[in-house]
Amino acid sequence: MTAKKTDNFLPIGRPTKYNEEIQAKADEYLTKWEGLKEAVPTIAGLCLYIDTPKTTMFDWGKKFPEFSTTLGKVQLTQEHTLVNKGLKNEINANIGKFMMYNHGYKEKTEQDLMSSDGSMKQPTKIQLVGVRADDKDADDKD
Repeated sequence: MTAKKTDNFLPIGRPTKYNEEIQAKADEYLTKWEGLKEAVPTIAGLCLYIDTPKTTMFDWGKKFPEFSTTLGKVQLTQEHTLVNKGLKNEINANIGKFMMYNHGYKEKTEQDLMSSDGSMKQPTKIQLVGVRADDKDADDKD
């Protein structure tokens, strides 16, 4: 990436370390994370693998579409792995549930007011019926 000169000013800050080699190593992480004895691929694992801070990686994701795709694949692979390992009972349920929340999954609890053996009855329905003014009350029948 070459910095552009604008109105006789040079860009501020260090030049990026992102290059094809970094991209290749990031892509490599997606195929090697299991061999690194990680339970699931993570953004933190990718940071350690390419020795780059998380903030820098997210900046690269904004600037470089190919790296953004890699970050997305890490998250998608993580979601897929969590679901599959969760179904096979290969991952701690509480940790899996906690991590799945980051992928939009939520726990839903429903309450059933009926007992499984039928000993609890459904609630009694109370029906209100309007009375016309010309109807006689039951008390007036005496």
